[in-house]
Amino acid sequence: MNETGWILGIDTGGTYTDAVLFDPDSHTVVCSAKSPTTHARLSEGILSAIRKLPQEGLAKTVRVSLSTTLATNACVEGRHGPVTLCIAGGSRKVIFERWQEFGFPPPEEIVFVPGDVKLDGSVEGLPSVKELETLLRDRVRPGDCVAVAGMLSNRNPVCEYAVAEAAKHLGAYAVCSRDVAPREMNYLKRASTALLNGRLIPVIGEFLREMRYSLDKMGITAPVYIVRSDGGLMSEAFAAEHPVETLLCGPSASVSGVLALTEGLENAVVADIGGTTTDLALIRNGKVIRTENGASIGGYQLSVGSACMETIGLGGDTRLYLDSHGVLCLDQKRAVPMCVLASRYGDRILKDLEALEDSPYQGIRRTYEFFELVHMPDEDRVTAEEYAVCRFLQEGPRPFSVIAEAVGRDIYTLHIEHLEETGAVLRCGFTLTDAMHITGSFSAFDVRGSRMAAKYFTRILEIDEEELSRRAVSLAHHRLYRAAVHLCIRQESPELELDGGVDALIARAFTQPKGLMQPAFSMNAALVGAGAPAAIFLGGAAEPLGAPAILPPHAEVANAVGAAASVIHAEFTVEIRTENSPEGVAFLVLGGESIRVYEEYAPALAEAEKQAREGALNLARQRGLLGELIVEVGSHRNLSTAATQDGDVTVDLGGTVTATAKSAGA
Repeated sequence: MNETGWILGIDTGGTYTDAVLFDPDSHTVVCSAKSPTTHARLSEGILSAIRKLPQEGLAKTVRVSLSTTLATNACVEGRHGPVTLCIAGGSRKVIFERWQEFGFPPPEEIVFVPGDVKLDGSVEGLPSVKELETLLRDRVRPGDCVAVAGMLSNRNPVCEYAVAEAAKHLGAYAVCSRDVAPREMNYLKRASTALLNGRLIPVIGEFLREMRYSLDKMGITAPVYIVRSDGGLMSEAFAAEHPVETLLCGPSASVSGVLALTEGLENAVVADIGGTTTDLALIRNGKVIRTENGASIGGYQLSVGSACMETIGLGGDTRLYLDSHGVLCLDQKRAVPMCVLASRYGDRILKDLEALEDSPYQGIRRTYEFFELVHMPDEDRVTAEEYAVCRFLQEGPRPFSVIAEAVGRDIYTLHIEHLEETGAVLRCGFTLTDAMHITGSFSAFDVRGSRMAAKYFTRILEIDEEELSRRAVSLAHHRLYRAAVHLCIRQESPELELDGGVDALIARAFTQPKGLMQPAFSMNAALVGAGAPAAIFLGGAAEPLGAPAILPPHAEVANAVGAAASVIHAEFTVEIRTENSPEGVAFLVLGGESIRVYEEYAPALAEAEKQAREGALNLARQRGLLGELIVEVGSHRNLSTAATQDGDVTVDLGGTVTATAKSAGA
């Protein structure tokens, strides 16, 4: 992609929205800016960040490149749109046994569709579209999403497309696994990918609408691209239909940003620490290590290529709580920091916090926490009580106990988790950002909110707020340390099961208590930080690993830098399999919609190269790559030699052909 101007890179995270102007010729950051992400209206935070950049620089923009952790955060936190999962063919017994492994809803909520695709592509027992409408009518409402996957639908997608047609007749829309994961053989993984794609459509759809509004407001007409989970780019239109491919695009962009900002980086664990999650990736010999089995996140097993990553719930907004034993713990989810809430709403929040100081109840229900309305939900999609909660919060955030009293409930029987899951409300509480405000390592917001929220913990733990904050940050160091060890073990010793015993050793190695045994874990790589909290969290995890801690220049906006530095590329792989029969060995080319069979390897290889080249070009165009393209094709033949009593015997296991298409000017 030839650039004659600057690239505007924007990253919208759970806490901050970052913007950079990047010069592709010199590969340098011209300027950067940050603003808080505004969840109620994303465009406010986006516009705030863009407006901090010089207007004359924005006029030079020739491309806008985006990254975001919104999809990843929604997945980790369980926030998503409603989706009905339909599965055609396959084994109900297998699904009943493995539904949790793939992030499926309980089996009783899955619609099982008759219709079997045979190995030769023929179909048996498929109902008519009218019959499928009847099957779906009680589950699907107008505007809903249906995700459908069928066994062997990559051979023949007719079952999936029939369900999609029935959903359309009911006023719903469908996501077919054949369209979002066309090359995945495992139909359960395809179903998981289609299900999450459907759930993320409203999340990424809102992001794209708000981004488009912001760019139009600023008069920026340059084409828009979004980072994919494998580090490449895709067009705005492609991302709207394939939001699952934005999963891990934030951390993928951060790795690209780190590589762009750090010269000569050979071996490293990159920790992208945001407001909600921390994503860790591996670099070996200057290159990102990629997973061969697709991404796995939030309980979903996906047919989405990505770097080899570990995603954990850790960020500046990670919430702290006391468990049933009174032990200070880090949650996996975020909360709006009380210092942020105090900055937004001032004395009203402080007065509510002051009133809670005298509350006689200090139990597990966390009455000190507040809830903030993000948007009013559709009245027919929530209970009457949930709708009443939202109406009450239209006047501003209130404590949980006050909300319960307002809707005629008590703190034991009021449940508003569903409102959190759908993103209608946000929980607000004491977070790592509050702890950092108390220690003075971060001071962007109103520390009074942090100090008043801390009193709940200090009263029960019988410690002062400084000690509370020190313990909180130490918990963050341990979680980051543990994740780095996990990632390295998965890469170096995949046979080792990461169970409670291993985690106990990791915890002992981190805390280093006195005793007869002292385990230790060390890392022959640097721990490199990206994201605003990295400067505070990095050293405490790197030191016990014996690893150097590296904080690159512009690390706080590394995601936006990586988005700007990324390029569009499309990779397409065709497999050549061998099939033994009494007549001899046949070579099957598996790449297109039909299987080609050859008696010799050479013509099979030629066909595979042709299909790979065409597939890469088509995929590049779908992702929005314009202009002249070049395609690089590589192949690998898998020959296995075994020693027998008659001498060495070589077995032909087939091979793979991979083509990569990219811009001629890249």
